[in-house]
Amino acid sequence: MGFLKNWAARPARSVKLIDIDFSKPWWSIFSAQKGKIAAITASILVYELLDTLQPIFIGWVLTSQNYMFVVLLVVPYLIDEVGSWFIVRPLVTQLHAQTMDSFRYSACKTILAIDPEFHSQQSSGVTLGKIRRTTDAYFRFIKKVLDDLVPLTIVLTIAMASVFMFNTMLGIVIAVALVVLGGLFSYLFVFATQGVESEVNRADDVANHVGTEVITRIQFIRASFAVDQMDRQLEASHLSAMRSSTTFFMTYRLLRGFLVFFFTLCLGFILAFLIKLVRSGELSTVNALSIILMILRSAHPLLKLDKYVTETVSAYRKIQDFYAYIRGYGKQTYPVFVNEQGSELSSQTCQTDPITLTVEHASASYAQEAPLLQDISLQISVTRQEPNKLYGIIGPSGIGKTTFISLLGGQLKPSVGHVLVNGCDIYQINDSQRQRLIALQGQIATNVFGSLKYNVTFGLPENHVYSDDEIIQLLESVGLWYLFKDKGGLATMIGEGGLTLSGGQRQRLNFANLFLRAQVYKPSIILIDEPTSSLDEVSEQRITEMISQLAERSLTLVIAHRLKTLEDAHKILDFCLINQTNRLVFYEPDELRKRSLYYQKLIQGNAILEE
Repeated sequence: MGFLKNWAARPARSVKLIDIDFSKPWWSIFSAQKGKIAAITASILVYELLDTLQPIFIGWVLTSQNYMFVVLLVVPYLIDEVGSWFIVRPLVTQLHAQTMDSFRYSACKTILAIDPEFHSQQSSGVTLGKIRRTTDAYFRFIKKVLDDLVPLTIVLTIAMASVFMFNTMLGIVIAVALVVLGGLFSYLFVFATQGVESEVNRADDVANHVGTEVITRIQFIRASFAVDQMDRQLEASHLSAMRSSTTFFMTYRLLRGFLVFFFTLCLGFILAFLIKLVRSGELSTVNALSIILMILRSAHPLLKLDKYVTETVSAYRKIQDFYAYIRGYGKQTYPVFVNEQGSELSSQTCQTDPITLTVEHASASYAQEAPLLQDISLQISVTRQEPNKLYGIIGPSGIGKTTFISLLGGQLKPSVGHVLVNGCDIYQINDSQRQRLIALQGQIATNVFGSLKYNVTFGLPENHVYSDDEIIQLLESVGLWYLFKDKGGLATMIGEGGLTLSGGQRQRLNFANLFLRAQVYKPSIILIDEPTSSLDEVSEQRITEMISQLAERSLTLVIAHRLKTLEDAHKILDFCLINQTNRLVFYEPDELRKRSLYYQKLIQGNAILEE
């Protein structure tokens, strides 16, 4: 048992993930494994050669009546079988595993690297469905090609070549019959299923989208009392998928009837021709029986040609469908991963004094939309010794405050211009470098599936030890620990299937994560988008005090939902003033009151800050 266990685990120790570049042809994953494929194909060739010629070999043994021929017949089969178990089958297993998991890994990695602005235009259900479907398609493609089509091609080639050795005319008759039969019906299966296959994929995409919406938006659906509405969508999408699949399978099953009919005719014609050759004395009865047995063994898989061709082409189409989808999904326009080296980022750059934030004639817009920010410029320089580096941002809804924070925070690359922190262009460095310069909390409060501790420490160095006491103290500071201490503590599950958090609670959890990241990475710039928009007055006061602590060390820019959050701000930017000049200027509160009518209304309580 120990030997079998070690032998079974051996291929797993040598598999590796292969990065797939989706801008290259879909078969590039196979090019990276051409050595394995060549070895597997060679083994198939040897096996099918021996297996196909077995009736001929048996005929020779019976004719010669020599026991030595029996030994010569059996030994090659034993050698091939042993080689298959210890060499070829591990290679086939590795080929399947490396192809499928490399694809799935590369697909998710590619999506992870695409600029954030593009993700809102895609359905996560459709994307996950296509990844699952294409992973399965790669498996089916390899299996059908190596287990069925390659052996079938080898077997038929050997069979026809062997027949030519006995009788040239018989070889021509069999070759023409099999090639025409196989080629004609392969074309018919491919042509007849093309349109139906596309409809199957579209219906599957819709069903995946609706199903994922049901799972990920269950709280919103139930709160909207829209269960019946979603049930109707589920029923309609899955009924459509079921009908499309039924039509697809029936299309090639109907063609199968024609294939069987013509296959039977061909066999009858070949058998009649063999009888003619035997009667004329051109072929012995033993040789004729050997040939007919070989043809039956070799050509019988043709009866499954509909399945082989249709499933292979179907897998190919699903792979092509994903490649077309991912190429139109969005773009990666700046470095993200650690191996995507951009500009050098020295420790001196991270800790330079003064801290500088510069925007040089930048324009920014979300995909295929008109620019929200156009030709804007900003210059902030503040010494690290400055005790209060809190800068506020205000403005009415839709004016571009969140877009501005996304621009500064490495989430939305400017179409024109540059964003520099301490003289370093933040879109010329990768994420591991970027997190040493910038800490960002976005407007939408969210969390990841996992424990409370995992959510608080998400995005932090994995090799750093965070004591439970340190995390609990932080959660107490943001007013969250009381929710968890009598439940599962730091092990309490958050997210899907876990404890349901309100918007304000998720916001405080996000801020706790930001606060801890700021303590660990010590960034020069901290960007916070409406940190107190969903909080009560007590929680807002706690968060405001902690923001002031952050502003003692880092230049901290905060979009405020309430003026109270900015009561300690050193300077404030009113986005309404952007219409007067493209140069953004932060003013001290007294000076801003003179310049900004909107700020005056806020102080008087006649305007509402919201995004």
